[in-house]
Amino acid sequence: MGHRCFRSGEVKSTYGTGCFVLFNTGEKPIFSKHGLITTVGYQLGPNAKPAFALEGSISNAGSVVNWLRDKLGLINDYSDIGKSA
Repeated sequence: MGHRCFRSGEVKSTYGTGCFVLFNTGEKPIFSKHGLITTVGYQLGPNAKPAFALEGSISNAGSVVNWLRDKLGLINDYSDIGKSA
């Protein structure tokens, strides 16, 4: 129940090393034709119906900034990324 996404149609997004967006689709799983993952969002007890979600994942988001600095040397400090963007 990330970020209090209790109802169908609500969305949560997290940013860090990667970037992940989950869209609550309710009690029926929806299967994407565009590469999104169908997953169980939550289940409130062993006898409760699960709520499903569609998930979009980007495995490298924030970690790319480290790569630009540490491996490529294109920036010296995290604050430099704004100028590069």
